Amino acid sequence: MSEEQKQALIEWLKPQIDELQNVSDEIPFGLDSDSAMHLNTIRVALAALTAQPVAWHVYQWRESPKGWDWYLTRAFASEPNNSDGWRSIALFTRPAPAANLADLVPDEMHPDHPKMRWVGMDELFPKIEGWNDCRAEMLRNIKEAK
Repeated sequence: MSEEQKQALIEWLKPQIDELQNVSDEIPFGLDSDSAMHLNTIRVALAALTAQPVAWHVYQWRESPKGWDWYLTRAFASEPNNSDGWRSIALFTRPAPAANLADLVPDEMHPDHPKMRWVGMDELFPKIEGWNDCRAEMLRNIKEAK
């Protein structure tokens, strides 16, 4: 993605966030789950696009006993001036989520959920149990990470 495309996407995302946030503020009960997920996804995308590197790893193309390969040579706090045979990779901190990760976990499944409409009775409860167990594990991992 070119820098111009990135900037155009950033400029497109900002009004999308404002519009959804305004709708959320106007509705007494807030956004529905799909719209809330959409808003959170846009916020995460904007955070990823606007993140700034905190350091750079610099690799050099060198010969070794096993052949030619990239070797980590050093890390820089500011962007290095890459010369021929060198390659730098920007390093970022873990993006601070623009949304609460627990809000991104799907809702609990129940027998009358629309996604369960086409599931046979012999598969219904094992699928629901598996879904809910997976959901509980995601929430547990999010809680432990905090």
